[in-house]
Amino acid sequence: MTEGQMTLERRLDVSGINFSYNSHPVLSDIGFSLGPGQVLGILGVNGAGKSTLLKCLNRILKPHAGTVMLAQEDLLCMTPREVARRVGYVPQRHTESRLSVYESVLLGRKPHMGWTVSQTDYDIVETLLTQMG
Repeated sequence: MTEGQMTLERRLDVSGINFSYNSHPVLSDIGFSLGPGQVLGILGVNGAGKSTLLKCLNRILKPHAGTVMLAQEDLLCMTPREVARRVGYVPQRHTESRLSVYESVLLGRKPHMGWTVSQTDYDIVETLLTQMG
């Protein structure tokens, strides 16, 4: 797939994810698969591991075991920049200034940009916002 192609035709396969903070296990043998167009809700009480799981999926945290495959590519073996080109993550809380929707989507282009924002980046943001309505 080339960078300019806008497609949701990706499959996510998560298998055997384990993670602990110090000696306190938080995630144990987590697994699921999502095909194109599928949505998964992650529910649980505070401290259940929802944010930890998301951080393990995109390598903010490194799971102690398991695999995360996106379109048959192992995200856990990629560099942080390679992961950022494939997966977006917006934390629940941040100390930065509030961004508009447009700016937030444009921020997702950061791993693909050089020193400046190109017309291609703006075009991709416009296309995505139009597709999402």
